[in-house]
Amino acid sequence: MQFRVPVEPQYEPVGQRWTLRWYDGPTVDAVRCALERLFPDGAAGAFAVRRDLTTRALALAAIRETRAGAMHRSVGSWGQRYHLEQLLAGQEHPDRPTDPREAAMLERLLAAATIEAARGPAAPDLSRAFDLVAGTGWPGCCPSTGSPGPPTGTRSPSPRWST
Repeated sequence: MQFRVPVEPQYEPVGQRWTLRWYDGPTVDAVRCALERLFPDGAAGAFAVRRDLTTRALALAAIRETRAGAMHRSVGSWGQRYHLEQLLAGQEHPDRPTDPREAAMLERLLAAATIEAARGPAAPDLSRAFDLVAGTGWPGCCPSTGSPGPPTGTRSPSPRWST
């Protein structure tokens, strides 16, 4: 079974079974099918499988949903996260942009959602990314020009991009 993503096997003492956990990458169904091919005698059922989504995958989905008019601030960041997780459940490698323009939008959103800490930049804040893309109408997501957003580092005093 080769999916080219790191898989973390974790033993669950309570259920006395192994959980295979990974980020982004293949779907849960794809891994279950691969386990069934690897263990045709039914032993595949002894494994639990769990795919978690990275901030990168969820931010990219938020960009796509906003561009489609389906992201709304009224549900809050937990509601948005749940919606996006459901949306991405059947999508393999949800962290991969489809083209350079989408990749540029994603990188700018992640940079804007990263808050400077005392020791330098921290990891991107998913709630901040959701607020930027759905709440403030972040122009980098849906620019009116043909460009993928404002130049890197161009910011106004507010969390909105200068246009």
